[in-house]
Amino acid sequence: MNRGIAVALMVLLVFASCTRKDTSMPDEMNRRAYLLRYVDVDSSLHYANYAYTLSEDYPDGKAEAISHKAFVLYQQMHFSDAMKALDVVDSLTNNQVELLCADVLRMKVSQRTGEFRTFYRAWHSAERRLDRIDEELHLLSPHLRSRVLYARTEMHIIVCTFYFYSQQHSASRAEMNSIEPYMRLPMDTAQWTSYMYLLGAGGILSGDSVTVILKEFDYLTHVLTISRRRKDKYFQANSLQALATLLEKPGIQALVRNNRGGGMDFIVGQYSEPGTTSCEDSLPLRLANHSLKLFRQYNDCFQTANVLRTKAELLFRQKRYEEALAPLYEALEIVSKQHRIEAKRVPYWEAAIYERLSLTHSALGNTEKAMQNRNIYLSLLESMRQDLEEEARAEELQSYNYRLYINLSVIA
Repeated sequence: MNRGIAVALMVLLVFASCTRKDTSMPDEMNRRAYLLRYVDVDSSLHYANYAYTLSEDYPDGKAEAISHKAFVLYQQMHFSDAMKALDVVDSLTNNQVELLCADVLRMKVSQRTGEFRTFYRAWHSAERRLDRIDEELHLLSPHLRSRVLYARTEMHIIVCTFYFYSQQHSASRAEMNSIEPYMRLPMDTAQWTSYMYLLGAGGILSGDSVTVILKEFDYLTHVLTISRRRKDKYFQANSLQALATLLEKPGIQALVRNNRGGGMDFIVGQYSEPGTTSCEDSLPLRLANHSLKLFRQYNDCFQTANVLRTKAELLFRQKRYEEALAPLYEALEIVSKQHRIEAKRVPYWEAAIYERLSLTHSALGNTEKAMQNRNIYLSLLESMRQDLEEEARAEELQSYNYRLYINLSVIA
């Protein structure tokens, strides 16, 4: 079958279900599920279930609803169930747009769990589907075009993150540049917010240090403002955590206040607490505590543990070592709870907590506990390296990027 015929069949399959019946209600419920995915996962799941119920004779609507449910499962670290749900999408529809969205979410899940054979397969599959879809993009409905925009931008954001943590910063910047044209008009506010957050979170921008710091502050405060307006808990929390890390660095608060006084006044005014001082040490901790509160409300245990580790790092740098232990052990309890409900693990997530525990016990002079935690940390790193090398041998994925990731990801 030649390529032209294949593309024509793909377009027919995309449109076939849309002619059978009125799909406006399930499409609207799916749209709401999508819009709420970073605001409130319970509400997103509610609308996804409703869309599924309304899509009894509409396989594409069912497939999209299942993708939204899979996203919620991913956010709540039910990775195995998320992957099973995406397999159901493959069995339900031949709609290349929904299959593209499923591939992209597979990339997201497998990147977090470190299953890079699955990641590469999903990435390459997504690229092939997107190439075919782009040939007939103008024929798609507005709803499907919005799904393509989501999938395209999400794929590049995921790959950008992949390159960033493998320390390929030029490739990471190239991925961000490739989606910049799609972000000039924020047709998809959540994806636009995600894009802006990545630019502000550190490591993507280039230039002199003062300019980079001020740009990062601008991006993060923009994300914070937009997400507050949208009541978007996820990106509010992420921007606050990133701001806490940025403003904790020596001299940064003075630099930002001198150049972005209005932005600093907004942050201090919004996130001050009764009885707290206005000293530089207190602001990053206040931001981290607000971030922690929001992640708990959003029910994101992965990011909750991350911000607990960030809080411990802030306390450590203030030499408050005893206080730094409590958030680390709370983060470790989240890891233990996760092990009881999910077979797939996130070893780099765990390793970062054990590394910080080792450093904190060492600072307190608890040599034995410092060594115990360091040994667990090193064991997790070695396990990650072995798993990655085994996957590379099994798939013979010996490309430069894959081998570089094996060598560098464990120290990112």
